Amino acid sequence: MGRRGNHSVYVVELSKDVLRETKFVRCNPGYVDGKPCVYVGTSGLDPDIRFDKHKAGIQSNAYVGTDCT
Repeated sequence: MGRRGNHSVYVVELSKDVLRETKFVRCNPGYVDGKPCVYVGTSGLDPDIRFDKHKAGIQSNAYVGTDCT
């Protein structure tokens, strides 16, 4: 059997601005108003380091950030 990877699944709350994006709305028809919008990813990096890369714009989603109100 091959070597198993060491990956983490992480969830980041997205800015509410994503709700103004046509593509997001179209791709998430079951979104329930008032629920958080989240990004789910996997990474071989420590989740804190991966989040820092998102915030720095490195391989990032434009709506990942700390200001989610």
